[in-house]
Amino acid sequence: MNAIPWTRFLLIAAICVAATVNCVQPVSAQYFGVFDAFSPLAWFPGVEGDVKARLVQVHIGSGSVSGPEGGSLAGTFHLNKDVWFIDSAVRFQLSRLSVRVAYEPREFSGFRPGFQTEARFSYSGLRLGGDLDFIQCNRTRFGVDVDYDFFTPKFTYPTNILPFPRVASGANALTMGLHATYNPLKTIFGVSGIIDARVRWPMTGTEVTDWEIDAGLASPSTLLGSWAVKAGYRGTRLSFVDADVQDIRFENILQGWFTEFAFYY
Repeated sequence: MNAIPWTRFLLIAAICVAATVNCVQPVSAQYFGVFDAFSPLAWFPGVEGDVKARLVQVHIGSGSVSGPEGGSLAGTFHLNKDVWFIDSAVRFQLSRLSVRVAYEPREFSGFRPGFQTEARFSYSGLRLGGDLDFIQCNRTRFGVDVDYDFFTPKFTYPTNILPFPRVASGANALTMGLHATYNPLKTIFGVSGIIDARVRWPMTGTEVTDWEIDAGLASPSTLLGSWAVKAGYRGTRLSFVDADVQDIRFENILQGWFTEFAFYY
């Protein structure tokens, strides 16, 4: 799939909006010394970020593999539908730009009646992402993002055609999307609500459409940072054509609820 035609326009618009929209807060209220905007020594753009760990139960929805001796992931290959995983992510932000690294393991096993070799779907690895914020106000932000998967989806399954399992694999996915975080300034005993949402669409490689939303409570901010506990839901649809056998197409939907623990610095 080629790059979407409005990419260049969107990036230009992002630069224009980022240059004009801002929510100014007194930096001296959060930092001091060389990080103070009023310090005679030096001042640096806002440096912040977060570290997240997520417990998620992933459910395989509708999914299939077409082509010779293909079938339904649940009905034909009996992949286990609900599996628990632990995801992790780190984000570093300098002014309006952020860099993210996430690790998400996804391993599902199953069987095909009449075969000794198991069926297996693998979609695990590191994802590198970058964010550009249009709007910033304390922890509230909104902008565009780009993600690249350093891993590829693979589905291994037995057939009568080959003496060994067939492996259908996709390409590394490149996606573009939007992100939003809302953290109101008003608190109750220092505790505030926080809402996160993120969505991305395919550009090249494996076609990945991914969205998630979560909400929870955040602790008071201190010089050491703050933490939050959230719950949310995520859905991912991926589709690819096998690189070796063009008539084999794999489609799958992954979805599930999760609990997330986040530390903001």
